[in-house]
Amino acid sequence: MRRVLAFALIFALVPLAGCLKAKDHITLNKDGSGTIVSTYDVDLTKTRELLSAVAMLMGQGDPAAIAKMKDEQLMNFEHPNWFKKASAEVEGYDVTSATQSIVGEKDGPKTRKTTVNATFESLVAASAAKAFPITSVTLSKVEKSEKLPNGAWKLVLKDAFSGLDPAQTGGMDPSQMMPMFEPQLKKLTTTFAFTIPGKILETNGTKSDDGCTASMVIDYNKMMEGKEVALNIVFEAAEGAKLKPFAYTPDLMSLMPRIQGQPPVLKDAAENEEGGGAEAGEGEAKPDGAKKADGEKKPEPAKSDAGK
Repeated sequence: MRRVLAFALIFALVPLAGCLKAKDHITLNKDGSGTIVSTYDVDLTKTRELLSAVAMLMGQGDPAAIAKMKDEQLMNFEHPNWFKKASAEVEGYDVTSATQSIVGEKDGPKTRKTTVNATFESLVAASAAKAFPITSVTLSKVEKSEKLPNGAWKLVLKDAFSGLDPAQTGGMDPSQMMPMFEPQLKKLTTTFAFTIPGKILETNGTKSDDGCTASMVIDYNKMMEGKEVALNIVFEAAEGAKLKPFAYTPDLMSLMPRIQGQPPVLKDAAENEEGGGAEAGEGEAKPDGAKKADGEKKPEPAKSDAGK
């Protein structure tokens, strides 16, 4: 079991490697509903390199087969259909738009660009839909004090891979493992941004001019510190806000099917492709080398467990 956990942790680093520029911007409204905008720019060359390195290190996978994998199939952890499938299955979470394209020269470097816009009725619904796949989110009430006579709320967004107990990961931790893959990981940049319904009183992130949004950029060097990486926000809620305490930590092991498997093929996506059976995301190549994923129409609920 310890080897399985260690392998899972190494493999889970793969989508992070390719996400040279990943960002989640969450906006929380006074009634607890909100929106999430997630963007991913994946360097496909670096992702192939890291997959091959993991395959050789762990004796799992075939580097030759990895080299032949299509760009749409290559560790497509962030494919729109993962989010759309959740939207069809989880009440209170809805994907309003989701697109993916591959840009770059045919025989040169390529980047896979994904943008997903979603709404949620509550943080509970968003977490049930795995809208925070690699992020822990906690919202708690801060008691009244001399410094905070009206009380306040504290929001914490934590990178799920930082500050892990080695006992949970087969005796390994990301900060010790990442140097083995430095050429692929060193340009990693992930950004957390959160807009709160009120006024920010304290934060360890960068506060916006209007005092309502805080953000934090996590790069390779910050991950290498081996400490918990988290964006902390203490804020005074706007008048009439109806917030509820909330805590969510993703189960990293449960992400393995999404990390290792192929994106689900949704009914509408298959019907929209020529031949009616093409895999979602395999559009016709554009003159500039870009390929477009399936459209933004909300799918019917999947009848089979396509995520495995």
